[in-house]
Amino acid sequence: MGRTAVSFLAFVLLTGMSLAAEGQEPVIMVAVYDRANMKPETLLSAEQEAGRIMNSAGVSVHWLNCQTTRHGVGDDCLNATNRETLSVTLLVKSPHPALKSEEMGYALQDRNGHGSQCSIFRSRVDEIAALAHLSSGRLLGAAIAHELGHLLKGLDSHSPEGIMSAHWYKREIQAVRRGALAFTSADIEQIHARLRQTSLASLK
Repeated sequence: MGRTAVSFLAFVLLTGMSLAAEGQEPVIMVAVYDRANMKPETLLSAEQEAGRIMNSAGVSVHWLNCQTTRHGVGDDCLNATNRETLSVTLLVKSPHPALKSEEMGYALQDRNGHGSQCSIFRSRVDEIAALAHLSSGRLLGAAIAHELGHLLKGLDSHSPEGIMSAHWYKREIQAVRRGALAFTSADIEQIHARLRQTSLASLK
């Protein structure tokens, strides 16, 4: 599996895919595994911000907050998720020493751009939020939306501008603060085209 990361801050429900095929707003299910002991209010803020960003791209998100244990995942998520569910794992820090220090997350994808898992590093979110005098919840939400964008767009999913930019500099961070960092029209078109393809494939 390959990793796609954002620098500087570097579900799909079957019904959701069906709606996408009919030209209605698709719904994705995202399971969140908090292994970084986030404050509940920060996680809620992040999910609200990521959901708002995704909704502005015409995609609704159903969040599933999963209980984690020392030995794995609680039954609440094992019983509710399926093969179409996307997952976001929040980690204290990167488990991959080879990743650049400025990278705050990555999405796992195969050679065809298919994948359903991504991770975010709390240490990088907290560090950048403090440096930029920015809400950790808002920054985390934007980072989650970025990584979900990789999973939904497929290969070569970075964009020259907007939330899918490979590098977030001052302009992007200021946009996060204003709640203005979003998917471009090209991003949105690619996301919806891929969701339609996934929906049609599931019906065969």
